Amino acid sequence: MSLKVKIIEGVDIPKMDVVGHSDPFCMVQMSSSPNIFRTKVINNTAKPVWNEEFTLPVANRDTDVLHILLKDHDEVSSDDAIGRIQIPLTSLKANDTVEQWYKLEPALKKDSAGSIRVACTLICDKDGKKDKKDKKDKDEKKDKKDKKDKDEKKDKKDKKDKDEKKDKKDKKDKKDKDEKKDKKDKKK
Repeated sequence: MSLKVKIIEGVDIPKMDVVGHSDPFCMVQMSSSPNIFRTKVINNTAKPVWNEEFTLPVANRDTDVLHILLKDHDEVSSDDAIGRIQIPLTSLKANDTVEQWYKLEPALKKDSAGSIRVACTLICDKDGKKDKKDKKDKDEKKDKKDKKDKDEKKDKKDKKDKDEKKDKKDKKDKKDKDEKKDKKDKKK
């Protein structure tokens, strides 16, 4: 399973530099991966257009979150964080493209960090399920659990049968012992 992400454009990107507008770029990362993808820098604009596409591996659709961080590129100092968004993969349908505007959460104490337009497609197999490997792993786990449950039931039944046999034997031994004692008492 993978996620195709297209960083399309931004609007109302705040001014971060003393002179001119920001030089915005995006950093894109899946929560389960150390890999970071980066758009090109668009110089001196509050309305950048990137139209860049990335394909990110998905480890677990139920827990993975797409992180996009918008930054201002600086030549002489470190890049400034402008804003961020997080998109949980559970909000996406398999093999459907969702394109929408996302309001950025400001990284600094600003009223707004602007918005970016992003398109996401969760790429799954033909059935809309997780990769075949994930399905195989799930099936193997289920088979192991079923076998374990079956073995536990068999062990319980065997123990019960053994206990019943022991009880019968104990009763028989006690009965035999009592009969011998009775015979002995009668002889006296």
